[in-house]
Amino acid sequence: MVGNIGAQEWRTGAAARWRSRAHWFTVVIDREGYSPDLFSQLCQKRIALLTYHKFPKDDWSAEEFSSHSVTLAWRSGHDEVAERGSRLSNNLWVREIRRLTTAATKPPC
Repeated sequence: MVGNIGAQEWRTGAAARWRSRAHWFTVVIDREGYSPDLFSQLCQKRIALLTYHKFPKDDWSAEEFSSHSVTLAWRSGHDEVAERGSRLSNNLWVREIRRLTTAATKPPC
C-alpha cells in the first residue's frame, strides 16, 4: 500500500485515517468471558473480538438476509447472513451478525 501513495498521504491522508481505526488483532471470547466492560477496554485498545450471543432476542425477518460467500475450515459455500447494530448495557455499540437457519438446525460450534 505504501508504494501506491505518497509518503505524505500515508502519514496524513485517507490511509492514516483508516489505520487509526483498524484493529491490531482479534480475540475470540467464549460466553463465560462475556463482559461489556472488557469489550469496551479492548475496543479502546483497537483489539477486535468475536463472541457468541447466548440468548438472542426475536427472530429476524428473512428479508434482512442476503447470500454471502463463506469459506470455513470444514466447508465453503454461500450462507444467508444479516447484520444489525446493537447497544450493550455499557452503551458500547457492536455489530450482531446472524446466519439464517431453520428451526430444526443449529449453527455449527
